[in-house]
Amino acid sequence: MGGVAGHAGLFSTADDLAKYAQDLLSGFHVLTALTVQKMSTPQQPPTAASLRALGWDIESPFASNRGEFLPVGSFGHTGFTGTSIWIDPLTDCYVVLLSNAVHPRGANSAVVSLRARVASAVAQELRLTVSEDQKLRLARITGYNETMSSARLLTARNGSVHTGIDVLESHDFAELREAGKAKTRIAIVTNQTGVDALGNRTIDVLAWARGIELAAIFSPEHGVAGKLDTTAISDSKDAATGVPVHSVYGDTSDQRHPSLEVLLSVDAIVYDIQDIGTRFYTYETTLGYFLEAAAKTGKKIFVLDRPNPINGSYVQGPISDRGRENFINYGWIPIRHGMTMGELARLYNCERGIHASLTVVPMEGWQRGDWMDSTGILWVNPSPNMRNRAEAVLYPGLGILEATNVSLGRGTDTPFEVLGAP
Repeated sequence: MGGVAGHAGLFSTADDLAKYAQDLLSGFHVLTALTVQKMSTPQQPPTAASLRALGWDIESPFASNRGEFLPVGSFGHTGFTGTSIWIDPLTDCYVVLLSNAVHPRGANSAVVSLRARVASAVAQELRLTVSEDQKLRLARITGYNETMSSARLLTARNGSVHTGIDVLESHDFAELREAGKAKTRIAIVTNQTGVDALGNRTIDVLAWARGIELAAIFSPEHGVAGKLDTTAISDSKDAATGVPVHSVYGDTSDQRHPSLEVLLSVDAIVYDIQDIGTRFYTYETTLGYFLEAAAKTGKKIFVLDRPNPINGSYVQGPISDRGRENFINYGWIPIRHGMTMGELARLYNCERGIHASLTVVPMEGWQRGDWMDSTGILWVNPSPNMRNRAEAVLYPGLGILEATNVSLGRGTDTPFEVLGAP
């Protein structure tokens, strides 16, 4: 895990290790299913060098004990004395090798290659094969669809992801409704990106939801329709629902924070905005401000999760300095943070000590390696100058240059795709 954790390993017999492997494959008597999932799926961004689960190896320079035939998606461990265990949920098998490479007469480095040969021999003898259907399942097992330089299987993905609002609809809004109340009054923070799988605005979905009363709408930078590129955004009224729209964007700090008076008049706050995966994006700060406001007013806040459009696998760039927070730098996170809005909400709520009553309504079907075009979700421009995935990919690298005297193409047909003299 990059040097941040380590332990000496487990000491046991082959029989007991066999029972342990069987339990990890299907039993869940020793450990919970959730723990096994963390131990058998990637828990770090994939790199060309390594891919590791929580305490287990999946694909790294030390994973040779997988042998030649067990697929990527299996997982295992090695020991200092030459021991190894490799477990493959796809073919439902495991290989345990116990050895002693630290005999007083000297270490035998050949044990490393022996582990690989034993695993290959076992797979051949058992005639273990992976079907085409099983190959397509590998992305689900590993949790990634990124192609690693050493991976032996290349898979494509055309997923079907349900966002937080889709999940909320499928649950008949049970998460929002309060027991004993005919209707739960809510305020929603959203814009044009807040739509369900059928293209219906989250505003309209909640306005007509059983047991829900939509009392207020808050709009972030660029307004509720996402078309305004100015700080002069005034309050208005939503034409379709007649619900008042309160702008939380402007030149001053007060204009960027929600009205506590409005929030005190509702039972809960709902946040549904598509992020872009980069630290310097004001929607993330708006999320932080509403977490703070929810804590101050004692209101519940529900974040309807959406994918990170440039995937959740990679975390890149320097972390911002504490004490330098501003409207485009709310959290102490890297430039490309690799998180969803729901994950950011949990991080902010804990790390900044906000302690709001937060509920994240999670997505269904999203994998960390998914780019936006792997999700089946229609692209909606998050802001006027963010028009496609290519621009979103380039933005973490080019956006920081806006503080200089070069142009990044705002106002042209290719914003964030070119840079040069103004």
